[in-house]
Amino acid sequence: MEPGPERNFLIETWNIYIKEVVPTVRYCQWRKPSQGKFALNTDGTLQAGRGGWAAVIRDSNGEVIAASKGASQHTTIAAIELQGLEQGLELATRHHIRHIQAQTDSTNVLSFLQPGHKPPWEMKHMLRRIKRK
Repeated sequence: MEPGPERNFLIETWNIYIKEVVPTVRYCQWRKPSQGKFALNTDGTLQAGRGGWAAVIRDSNGEVIAASKGASQHTTIAAIELQGLEQGLELATRHHIRHIQAQTDSTNVLSFLQPGHKPPWEMKHMLRRIKRK
């Protein structure tokens, strides 16, 4: 409801508290892959208990080759981000793309891929599938 007399009347009459939320702008940065390679950008989100992931594959000119998105049943952002990577690699496989540079802003996903790191047990199977690709 827009600010004005009607809104003020409702606030005063019904003793309603209205919290105004200002949308935030999120800037994303894309890093160009090496010549002859492809970039896979993945992301995940979790808001109010609902999660989703997205994956985009671009060539070295920045042209989108393939994209995919989906809902997630996972309950942690780390698992959703990891699912985004797995689904992005599946997308690359379906499009016969082999030379790919995965890019993510998830420090959790990056740490899970490091040698010697032990991810949470519920993500071990997903991580094994990713490492096989």
